Amino acid sequence: MRFKQHNLAAFFVALIIVGFQVFSKPAVTPRSDEFIYLSITSDLISQKTFSDGPFSKDPEKTTPGRFFAPLYPNFLSLIAGLDENASKIIQCYGKRDKQKSCEGSFFTVVFVQTLLAAVSLWFIFAVAHLLSGYFLVAWMAMIIAVATGEFGYYARHYLSENAAFFSFYGLLFCLVCAYLKDKSSYFLVAGLFAGLAVLSRPSYAYLFYILIPFLLVLLIAIKHISFKRAAGLVGAFALGGFVLLAPWMFRNFVQFGDVALTQGYGQFILFQRLAYNLMSWPEWGVFFIQGLPDFGDNLSKALFSQNLWERLTYKMEGVETFYNIGNSSVWQAGLLPDNVRDDQQVAYLIKTYILGDFFKHVMVSIPLSLRGMWAGKYLALLAVVLVWPVGEMMRRKELLTPFLLLALPPLFMVGLHGFVSVNVIRYNVPMIAVYAVICALFIRHLLELLPLTARFSSWFDRTN
Repeated sequence: MRFKQHNLAAFFVALIIVGFQVFSKPAVTPRSDEFIYLSITSDLISQKTFSDGPFSKDPEKTTPGRFFAPLYPNFLSLIAGLDENASKIIQCYGKRDKQKSCEGSFFTVVFVQTLLAAVSLWFIFAVAHLLSGYFLVAWMAMIIAVATGEFGYYARHYLSENAAFFSFYGLLFCLVCAYLKDKSSYFLVAGLFAGLAVLSRPSYAYLFYILIPFLLVLLIAIKHISFKRAAGLVGAFALGGFVLLAPWMFRNFVQFGDVALTQGYGQFILFQRLAYNLMSWPEWGVFFIQGLPDFGDNLSKALFSQNLWERLTYKMEGVETFYNIGNSSVWQAGLLPDNVRDDQQVAYLIKTYILGDFFKHVMVSIPLSLRGMWAGKYLALLAVVLVWPVGEMMRRKELLTPFLLLALPPLFMVGLHGFVSVNVIRYNVPMIAVYAVICALFIRHLLELLPLTARFSSWFDRTN
């Protein structure tokens, strides 16, 4: 009974805190990337067509597209179908002219996103409890995570991160749970969350595909499960993912003649990423400092001349930054010969500019990956310092493998995002789950050393 009470309390505490973070501030007016998702949703509502929104090749017509992943626009469309006020404001802001004032309300959208954020925080609570067996660690991990403000921030905005992060946190919890419990049902649910994650953000597809052989090897080599049993468990995981991906793949086969999840987005982010390979080696060295959270920009400005850090910034008046270069249509056009078809562009870019200068690309990917991993700012820095002692603690308790199942998937995405994109921090917010659990485990270890904590011994009882 105590287990249920803690879990229910954790969800409602998370809901109250995130609710306060969200509704204590004025409603957000859409801007930047939010218009993209609202535009696609508007076409879904009015034309029953999933389009490319503002990236459509023919803005005068609403034609089927797959530039973006389908889950978040369909999520917004579902809410619009239930709430007329949401439908009005989505269709208004979804127009190509980006009107500044619209009738209706985003309240229902934000409310549901607040619920998703609360569930995401519960996933962190639950996985921390699984890894430690202590409610104190679970509570601390959840409070640390929600204190970053990231969960409330995204719940207030109309971005695909709301669906992507919820799916990813669910995947992390289910992976750890599946490994510890050895039940096919847990692997199946983990696969379902993986499928949701892929439908939220196409780059997660690579993680899904990698996890299939990785889990198989892990179960056989570490847990010493028979190949037949391990194949059945991993098969359940794969089935869960493909059950959700199959309808979207079938739709794309009917509309476009192939089952590719997206088209166009891959080369779009590669164009942005390849521009960073133009940096000089002195700029590369400065990038490690410039990419540090919060103080990195000011520190690099204080230590180095302007010509070594100015192009590393996202945008700076009068400066052709690498980010601006990557978004330049003239520069993008110069990377591709006229005879390269749309469906061949990604392969051409990889062969010519990544494999063609592989060493430089890999080296630039290192500081880009580091820049993107600092979700939670100082929390991330602290967790990186503590990861080795915490990892050693988990090894002694024979829990290192499930701990790595929590840490490795978001770390893989950090590296992948640094390899193929400009890797902004918002791509890697799920790292907060790892950072929060690391800090909570270390704090509990310190508390064990204090005599005062004997008064609260019930919080330290293992409750598996």
